[in-house]
Amino acid sequence: MNKYRFLLLILILCLTGCSFEYNVEITDDTVNEDNVIYIENSNEVNIEDKVENLVNNYTGPTNSLGMYDSSVVNKNNYFGMSYKESYNLRDYNNSVTFSLCYDAYKILKEDNEIIIATSSEFKCFEKYKELENVTVNLFTKYEIVDSNADNTDNNTLTWHINKTNATNKKISATINTNNIVVNENKINNYDLMIVIVGVILLITIILVIVGIKGKIKNKI
Repeated sequence: MNKYRFLLLILILCLTGCSFEYNVEITDDTVNEDNVIYIENSNEVNIEDKVENLVNNYTGPTNSLGMYDSSVVNKNNYFGMSYKESYNLRDYNNSVTFSLCYDAYKILKEDNEIIIATSSEFKCFEKYKELENVTVNLFTKYEIVDSNADNTDNNTLTWHINKTNATNKKISATINTNNIVVNENKINNYDLMIVIVGVILLITIILVIVGIKGKIKNKI
């Protein structure tokens, strides 16, 4: 993918008044990225065409950007397009988004730690005057040792960046890969209850069948 063109796509869409979610998930040595673009007054039928037409005016068809795994999303009847991609940790270190908006940026793995750090000033508001707000969400199953995120919820770090705080809005996080605190395969209480009820019903059915067979045998 031409990452610069993809970033241009995102910025163009943001400048047109749509909303943008940049979600990053770190698991093992993989970084999963989900770019979700919402456009007002869209629906499930026309959202893909709206995104395609808008992008085509600036960069050409979306398929020329090398994007893949796209899908229509619906958030409270607000329709958008989701574009997902996965990287290994080393490749993600060359993230265009961070290198464009910060003078210095790094993400590296040292022994049992993943370290994410940028310089202080977020500079994309200087380059794109219409840009008002940026939100970055980072999720990991590992222990978060330290971060300067604005919010932490269920191991999701969130940074809210705007023109007021941009001059001193670095992103920083340290993650301990030796300690998993979110079990991705954990069965929730509702599912567990269904399993228990199912097992009880199965045992009951078996006992009833055995009992009926026993009665029939005794009669014979």
